[in-house]
Amino acid sequence: MSRSSKPNLLQIEYALLALDEDAKTANHCLRAPELLNKLQKITAAGTYSPEIARFQIESQPPVPYTDSVESLLSVEKNMADRRATIKKHLAPNEFPLTISIHPRFGCAADTRAGLTTSTALTYPGQRYLTAQHNIAARRLHRADNSSPNPTPLLLLHHHVPLSPDTSTFAAPAGPPPSFITTAADGTPSITFAPTEPLLGLSHSCLQTTFAAPTLPAARALHDAFVPLAPILLALTAATPAHRGYLADTDARWNVVAAMSDDRDERERGAGVVRARYGGAERWVAWGAPGGCQPKAKADGEEAGEGVVQRLVGGGMDEVLARHYKGVLERPLLIYPVGCARKLGAAVALRRDSGADVAGGGCGEGGGDGEGSMGSPSPPPFAVRGDGGAGTDNGHHHARRRSRTTGKDRHENFECLTGAAYPSVKLKHPSPDDDDALGWRVELRSMENSLTDFENAAFVVFVALVRRAVDRSGSGGGGVNWYVPMEQVWENMERAHARDAVRWQRFWWKREGGEGGESALLTVDEIVNGCAAFDGGLMGLVERYMADEGFSVAEREKLQPYLDLVRGRASGRLCTTARFMRDFVTRHPEYARDSQVSEKVCFDLMQEVVRITNGKRDCGLFQSL
Repeated sequence: MSRSSKPNLLQIEYALLALDEDAKTANHCLRAPELLNKLQKITAAGTYSPEIARFQIESQPPVPYTDSVESLLSVEKNMADRRATIKKHLAPNEFPLTISIHPRFGCAADTRAGLTTSTALTYPGQRYLTAQHNIAARRLHRADNSSPNPTPLLLLHHHVPLSPDTSTFAAPAGPPPSFITTAADGTPSITFAPTEPLLGLSHSCLQTTFAAPTLPAARALHDAFVPLAPILLALTAATPAHRGYLADTDARWNVVAAMSDDRDERERGAGVVRARYGGAERWVAWGAPGGCQPKAKADGEEAGEGVVQRLVGGGMDEVLARHYKGVLERPLLIYPVGCARKLGAAVALRRDSGADVAGGGCGEGGGDGEGSMGSPSPPPFAVRGDGGAGTDNGHHHARRRSRTTGKDRHENFECLTGAAYPSVKLKHPSPDDDDALGWRVELRSMENSLTDFENAAFVVFVALVRRAVDRSGSGGGGVNWYVPMEQVWENMERAHARDAVRWQRFWWKREGGEGGESALLTVDEIVNGCAAFDGGLMGLVERYMADEGFSVAEREKLQPYLDLVRGRASGRLCTTARFMRDFVTRHPEYARDSQVSEKVCFDLMQEVVRITNGKRDCGLFQSL
């Protein structure tokens, strides 16, 4: 299973915003379709592709970066070049910003205008229109009274705890918007309806993909990244507000997961399948301690045994077979019309699991179209093979090749694997005649930072950790960061807490401990070291650079990036979420009512533009 691999990739997503100086408003700029027609003809700075919203653009470097120091040091400049290229095609008051989400997207005005439920803001490609429609349709179908066991519509709403201030409910000028709700225990929350998937799916983020020379190397790297994903989510937290209100959380992940979760009650309750967007589900390396694998519910495990046995019978080892069982059992997403008739074998596999059978989705960034066995369901929707680009240009390229070379089985397999969005994703090779794509591991948990320097810092840090992990594996031992998978899932929840990087502790493998013995450590202890994790991740990176003979000049050039990560981990430098929250609460027009008003939002976005352009030092890079 050894394959030559394409060098490493990174994907960064931009939100297009328009600032109106006269009206003091910051609104989405919906010109992504127009811009992409121009940008896709330009290859010097990078490659550009659509995302689900009209105000988003995804970009990748023109040439994937390699393991050389020179390539790592080029990441920031290339990010800056791509941002500048997009800006050239925008009006003077329009900007490509690396924010997670517009703080007021989904506010009362958007709700009244129907922007959160219609396709007015969706990218006009078949893939994305189908995605939004099908996710909302299946979520609503789960509450349909014609179903044998309907899920109450209220239970399908997602609630993010509000961050109440002293005047939040003191003397309101009018009733709060419908999406501000109060639980029975009096806890207020920001609520997302099942018909509003775009409010989750349009969050922007930073993703990195690393090539591996062999399947065993990819599996080992996947398992090394799994416990790291929630730590990076806390370090890059950048989402302190939703729908015009400050939340009591700092990260996007759970909102995106909830708004793309179309499981039915059986899939949720029986442990048959986890949400398609979530933390990694299993350890996949051959040597992973069995005691660290998730403890599935008995009925869910039994339902999937048919899938496991078929995969093992086909030559796959059981550890990897159980990983792909979770992939194959999911409700399928949108699919190219041309491959719909080819899905018979995959459907047969899924019948053994008891999961619903349907047409599904290729690539990443699709929605859902599902037909259920045994209960009525909305009809599946399909997109033609040329309808819209996926979020992985390599996979989109592979799909085009598979159509032209007749490799339909690979395309159908992508229809299945493209339906899962874990925090760390093991990505399979393209067909045998395509040497560009081998085994890869994608790290998906990081949030966007405001500047190219910050985003480059986290890419450089993760790349060096990856290289240190690879080197330790080639020496025979490899890193052992295994903890019970349930603790990784708990860490993903802890990473959402307000200022989690300073106040939360995370489960981490205790150095020298047996099996999955773990300890609760701060992000500072995990990154910068402590008694339970000698040297921390930074110590691992420093030892790697010393052993590999990095020159003094090379280390000096890399040091500013590593210093930023060190400072974030220690709490000396604030996260993007903390910076935004502090800006709002210190604004002279903030009414201590948790609301991010139009004027406060405009001033915040104006400050973000200044920071992005290097015209304002806000404390993100200096001691606070």
